Amino acid sequence: MEPPKYEEKRIGNQTECALLDFVNRSLAKLGRSERSYEQIRSNLKILKMFPFNSDTKKMTVAVETEFEKVVRIYTKGAPENIIDSCNDMVESDHFEDLKAQPAKEKLKSSVLKQMSSHSLRTIAIVYKDMQYQDFKRILEEFENEIDNEDDEEESKNQNERKSNQTMAMLDTDLTLIAIFGIKDPLRPEIKDAVKKCHQAHVNVRMVTGDNIDTA
Repeated sequence: MEPPKYEEKRIGNQTECALLDFVNRSLAKLGRSERSYEQIRSNLKILKMFPFNSDTKKMTVAVETEFEKVVRIYTKGAPENIIDSCNDMVESDHFEDLKAQPAKEKLKSSVLKQMSSHSLRTIAIVYKDMQYQDFKRILEEFENEIDNEDDEEESKNQNERKSNQTMAMLDTDLTLIAIFGIKDPLRPEIKDAVKKCHQAHVNVRMVTGDNIDTA
């Protein structure tokens, strides 16, 4: 018997595509009525997207799950930055408490360390639910403060600070859904390129935003 098929349509960089591919394969494996991530997305109303921030190493999207009642905040990014904001994590049949710092450190030292030691790029997926009116108030405060800025350069800096402050209000009391380990192998030509550099007495240095153990 052939395994159920899923629609494959990838949008984004390789990391995004890997996550979307995982969703599509999981939907098929679980026998869900949705055949692709696009079907899930079409049933949800996106209220606000906060793009990837290189300082916090994460991005966030707010989705309305109940009309003008409940908003779900989804965040993905560097686990070492996100785990500290989590109160619990999803297990197969229950929620595991993560409020205590030792529990967070244990998760970092076991799961993250193991994945990173195998050169896997780690990404955490978390969420929280909040009342629609609370989210609306936070968003309105954020947008009003941005509108009141006049100087272009100062406005840009202020916008970034306000965005970080808004994210700080949204990214608290989170629930950890999963930590993904994504393989990002070296291109075949890299070894020869580095070897040629050494032969030419050129020192090679790597600059990366990845976890130090992964790098």
